[in-house]
Amino acid sequence: MNDELREKAPRQDQELIGRAYELFDDFYAQTAELRMKWEENEELYRTNHWRRQGQRDDEPQPVNPVLFSTIESMLADIMDSYPQPVVLAQEEGDDAVAETLSQVVRYILKRRRYRTVFRKKARQALIKGTSVQEVFWDTELYGGLGDVNIRSWDVKHFLFDPKCENFQEGRACFKFGFFTKEFVADRYPFALSMVQPDTYSPYGGDGDELMMMEYWYKERDREGVSRVHMAVLCGHALLYDSKRSRPEGMYAHGKYPFVMESLYPLEGMPAGLSVVDVLKNLQLYADQLDQIILKNALMSGKARMLVSRSAEVEEDALLDWNREVVRASRIDENSLRWMQPAPLNPYLMRL
Repeated sequence: MNDELREKAPRQDQELIGRAYELFDDFYAQTAELRMKWEENEELYRTNHWRRQGQRDDEPQPVNPVLFSTIESMLADIMDSYPQPVVLAQEEGDDAVAETLSQVVRYILKRRRYRTVFRKKARQALIKGTSVQEVFWDTELYGGLGDVNIRSWDVKHFLFDPKCENFQEGRACFKFGFFTKEFVADRYPFALSMVQPDTYSPYGGDGDELMMMEYWYKERDREGVSRVHMAVLCGHALLYDSKRSRPEGMYAHGKYPFVMESLYPLEGMPAGLSVVDVLKNLQLYADQLDQIILKNALMSGKARMLVSRSAEVEEDALLDWNREVVRASRIDENSLRWMQPAPLNPYLMRL
């Protein structure tokens, strides 16, 4: 994006703005359950899931790191098998060109530190079942010269058409995030005078953060060629419209510049199942069993007594272990009795 377009607000195409927010709200509502599941999976991976169980704070909340250990072990195996790009020759005599292209791609990935990106997207797939990568031309690299860049993007902040199994065939897709007003103003100096409060902010519109989105959509030109366009919107204001600077489309291949991968694909939708989805019940059962055992141990370690009212015992003295004399009217087994919780079944201890 050149400085002239960055400094000057584009024409506010109300039809484009209305269409973008209509699709955004539709996609956002239809994928609400998925986002809730992804958030729950993150809590399970971080072993913070007890707070979602409605337990009292004084209850023991043991955590057996079943999921964490499994995911990190699988991630280590994935990184041990880190793939290398190989470009194959299409025809005889293209071997040298193919080898050169392979070296170029490897060089670009090394410069972009793609191994770190690959690890991040692999962990995201293991936890949430779906990973998203953005492959784009980064105009800020090399002092403005630009180069290919790849980054992992949180699937929670990526909206796809839930009616299409292949998101590339969808009506649109959205990359969005929450940014401070200073961040938005630094990139679009005219923005703050145009944006309106909305309900997308995690603080209900009263905080310092604004929801900014990239609206990616496709249109066919007069020749029937599919062109991919992008618009940046924030607070129901159009901050950038690629049709103004690139009427031929953002990319010649005509595709959304994202790669979605499912760990365990589900038919009919681009999002898949994760390791957490498969093993979360095992994690919860293990923690609940540990809670039962720990709770029983804590109860067994706390001395309690059943005292008859007719014993007339000095209860304060009875509770004070520093008192050498405790007075009572009656002292026998019917008046005072130690109270112990029932021991757990030995079979439970072997689970």
